[in-house]
Amino acid sequence: MGGGIGGLLTGVKVSGLCDVDVFEEHHLVGYPKHCTGLISGKVLNFLGCGAGEFVLNTFNNYTLTHTSIPNRELRLKFRDTISLVDRPNIERYLSDVFQSRGGSLYLSLKAVAIDASNTCLIFEDGTIRKYDLIVVAEGAKAALTKSLGMCSNSTYLVGMQSIIRANNDLDSPHVIFGCDISYEFFGWVVPIDSKQVLVGLADRYVDYPKLNYLIKSYLSRRLGINDLVVKEVFGGLIPTSTPCRQALRNIIGVGDAVFVTKPISGGGIYSITNQVRVLEESLRRGGTDYASKMYLRGLLNLLTTLKIQHLLRNLVINKFGSLSNFVMKLIESEVNEVTLLDYDKYILNPLDLNNLLKSLRALLT
Repeated sequence: MGGGIGGLLTGVKVSGLCDVDVFEEHHLVGYPKHCTGLISGKVLNFLGCGAGEFVLNTFNNYTLTHTSIPNRELRLKFRDTISLVDRPNIERYLSDVFQSRGGSLYLSLKAVAIDASNTCLIFEDGTIRKYDLIVVAEGAKAALTKSLGMCSNSTYLVGMQSIIRANNDLDSPHVIFGCDISYEFFGWVVPIDSKQVLVGLADRYVDYPKLNYLIKSYLSRRLGINDLVVKEVFGGLIPTSTPCRQALRNIIGVGDAVFVTKPISGGGIYSITNQVRVLEESLRRGGTDYASKMYLRGLLNLLTTLKIQHLLRNLVINKFGSLSNFVMKLIESEVNEVTLLDYDKYILNPLDLNNLLKSLRALLT
């Protein structure tokens, strides 16, 4: 249930194992637009061979900067290529694949409640549909998973971004820290191509004047990119809570509906692909009667990884006051380049990790 990437990818991967219906409350898939769309090669491969057609740009590093020390930067390098994808078109691609495999997609139909004891969906028009298994992929508001008691104590950031037409020669995304940009998170500038950039930020509260300040202060003054034309503005909620209960009887949550967003970057597609892979394996091995139990066991690695990331983020914030302050201290230190061996799990090159620990010890003394 839910015609975003979580619901559609689930439908694609399990449609050969059972009959699948996907319900989307909007009149089309890929709407509303809200995601930046930076993913690893592993994630791109799991989305299917056709997803490669919607890669807009590729990168091997990010440039991290802090507004208080604008002339210095930290280069975050990757062992594998990172892709910027057109997420709305990937969702439309998944929709086509899902329906070609016999799945049924229902648009403009919103589920408002779930009868957990009978595994039934209840819709706005009063109709009720019973299923052997319900997958909830409703997005960050998580109204249904909260009503079932699967999620509570939810906290969010607000992400807002804009596609801007501007000539540029950027070869990597820029990640911008600083309290004037974001108290809780950071801002970003991602080159789509030589004629367009994606500019955004996330914080506890975000409005267009705040986004416009980032555009002017960083694109115009810092990078010297002028003659800017704002093409569109979009955004959405980013869950920052630790993962909540992933399954209840034969009801399974996927994506933002159960808070599996990566706490350091805010990305969610990596977790969704892991959830869908585990669900597919569970259905192959045990069918719908045992899917939830097998699913929970299969998610252990993902949930452990996310909880460790939350722990690390909290430790950094408790010690330095904010993620922004931590990055500023790193940039001020001798560290100017770090290599990630795994983009999704934040696994560092051992030599870089050793240098980073030395710098941290110096910062903490």
